[in-house]
Amino acid sequence: MTAFDVLEAVRLQTPTLAVVAISGVATPLDSFRLGRLGAACFLAKPFTSAQLVEAIEQAIRRPVNLKPLVRDAVGRTSVRELGHELRTSMVEEAMARTSGSRTRAAALLGVSRQLLQFMLRRSKAKS
Repeated sequence: MTAFDVLEAVRLQTPTLAVVAISGVATPLDSFRLGRLGAACFLAKPFTSAQLVEAIEQAIRRPVNLKPLVRDAVGRTSVRELGHELRTSMVEEAMARTSGSRTRAAALLGVSRQLLQFMLRRSKAKS
């Protein structure tokens, strides 16, 4: 099993996982292929611990590519249902990450606190 096989399998299971590829023998073509498979960063051996930390931080900061997930939903979920599920999941995750702080959750989501409160009320009403 190659790194390409592993990355393809990981992407099927967890498509939004931040991946840093590391190799001592990869060619530029291999690096390009790893990027196409979703690796956020590539490090050639040898590397320093500072370079590893920077690569991990860069991979975590990289925006999530939702296109594969959205494409998979076409024909199976309506746009309205998908939008509702996305909003609900993001609000729940933001609230969990901020230990229930609406102000911090709103900042994490990039919305106003008032909009977050509206979204929370609306999701409770639908439950």
